[in-house]
Amino acid sequence: MDDISKIISRLEKEVRDAVDLPQAIAMLVRQAITQEVDPYVTLGVLVESIAHTLARTIPEPKKIETATDITRLLLHRFAAQGVIG
Repeated sequence: MDDISKIISRLEKEVRDAVDLPQAIAMLVRQAITQEVDPYVTLGVLVESIAHTLARTIPEPKKIETATDITRLLLHRFAAQGVIG
C-alpha cells in the first residue's frame, strides 16, 4: 500500500466514528508528520483536499474569492513559519 492509500485508509478509519471531523483530520495530519510519511505525499494530499473541497462544496459565485483567500492564508502561514520572507 502506498503512502497516499495509507493516509486515506487511516483517515477513513479514524473519522468513521469521530464526532469532531475537523479535529480528526488535524490529528491524522499530525500523525502523518510524526510517522514520517513522505512530506511531499502529505502536501499533495492536503492540496488535493483543498482543491476538491473548493470545487465541490463552495458555491460557484464564491469560488474565486475563496481560492484567493486560501492563497493569501497559505502565504501568510508560510511567512509566519519562516518558509518565505
